[in-house]
Amino acid sequence: MLTGYYLTAERLALNLKDDPESEMRRRIIDQVLGASARMNNAAQDAAEPPAPPRRKKKKAAVPTRAVPVGPPPLMPGSR
Repeated sequence: MLTGYYLTAERLALNLKDDPESEMRRRIIDQVLGASARMNNAAQDAAEPPAPPRRKKKKAAVPTRAVPVGPPPLMPGSR
């Protein structure tokens, strides 16, 4: 549909005269052609596939201190 408006606007622009009425039509045609160009660019931008998401680097595992299991050791002389 947009292509039809664009082609019609181009065809009408070729037959315009130099009177005030034609000047108003020329402005309208310029706006239609400009809008068509913007919408065409937007459609092309939307048609490009989005870039795949970048993967985050995994952090290296940080060793943790070993936690003793069981009762705490007896201190010398605590008996």
